[in-house]
Amino acid sequence: MNPTRVQAKGNLEASMQAPTLFPTMTQSDPAPSRQELESTHKELSDYRDRLAADVLAMGRKLKLPRPMVEQNIAQHDELNRLDGVLRQLEAQIRTMAD
Repeated sequence: MNPTRVQAKGNLEASMQAPTLFPTMTQSDPAPSRQELESTHKELSDYRDRLAADVLAMGRKLKLPRPMVEQNIAQHDELNRLDGVLRQLEAQIRTMAD
């Protein structure tokens, strides 16, 4: 096989990989401030609300029954992932308040 073609295929695969949405903190990273956590929570919450509204709007546009749209929202991978991250942020914020 042509080495250039193999390299191009590898570059394509690398470029198709999704970026890390929530990178993990390392030991040397400073702990985020309460203000940073609250700001991040608000931004993610706003994004989550927009995404859910988009799913609802798409369901209306497609004239899907409301229960089916609600089921799609409940099973939406990205919404569920965001809900988990939001719960983690809320817990982190609560522990800072104590």
